[in-house]
Amino acid sequence: PPPPQYVGRPFKLPGNTSTFYTDQPIIPGGSFTWGEATRNASRLPETETIVNNIIGLARALQPVRDRLNRPFQITSWYRPPAINAAVGGAIYSQHLYGKAADIQVQGLSGRQVANAVMLTWPGGVGIYSDIPNIIHLDIGPKRTWGF
Repeated sequence: PPPPQYVGRPFKLPGNTSTFYTDQPIIPGGSFTWGEATRNASRLPETETIVNNIIGLARALQPVRDRLNRPFQITSWYRPPAINAAVGGAIYSQHLYGKAADIQVQGLSGRQVANAVMLTWPGGVGIYSDIPNIIHLDIGPKRTWGF
């Protein structure tokens, strides 16, 4: 069969010679796209390590999305340092490394999602008291906050 035809915005990633597209899945057969991870290619990773971290987080998030069987809206994934500072992110935020995503799951609060993933999620799980419909999931050290 011919390769998939993507219609999203084209861009390049460090460590890769091929062109990527914002509507292209991060992992084959996955539902998270490069557009979600890069804010529609406006936040491109500077290093191959960050690219690999984004892929790793997509691999960890996909089973959660599959199990919850609900639409996910990514509100923030990879953040370059200037963006992270502008939004008041933690100085060592996992978003800086492509290892974190803030997510809204249709029909569920952040706490409900946290309760559903807490026992199996390998990294950080955070909920925000001021934005209760968002959950932070990362593949950094295992920890929780906001509970």
